[in-house]
Parts: sequence; C-alpha cells; structure tokens
Amino acid sequence: MARFLITWLPNVNFGHPIIQFLYRVTDPVVKPFEGIIPPYGSVDFSPLILFLVLRLMYPLVRTLLVQLLLLF
Repeated sequence: MARFLITWLPNVNFGHPIIQFLYRVTDPVVKPFEGIIPPYGSVDFSPLILFLVLRLMYPLVRTLLVQLLLLF
C-alpha cells in the first residue's frame, strides 16, 4: 500500500534510499500487474490491483488450507 500511496504524493524523490528499497522489494510482485491499467498521470494502479487480487484470493486459500488440515 505504501508504494501505491507514494505515487499520489507530489515531488517524491525516487532516488531516496527508502523509496528505492520499497520499489526493489515490491517490484517482483507488482511488475506482472503493471500493464493491466495504464497509469493515470503519475498514479500507478498496479499495486492496488495486486492488493485486490490478494484480497479476493484470501478466502479461497484459507478454505483450502482448512480442508487440508481436516484431512489429517
């Protein structure tokens, strides 16, 4: 979420070590979602799409794990 919010802030120094670290850590997960919705100005919606996908997948994964635990 921090990566999504940073794109909303004006005059963010993307050369700052904390911002670079955040992008390095989240790039492998966010990159596949970058082409789904093009950026609107400087706002990148790919982290938001990733968050929504993970939020929608959570109940399914939780149910599958519970079912697996009940088998043992």
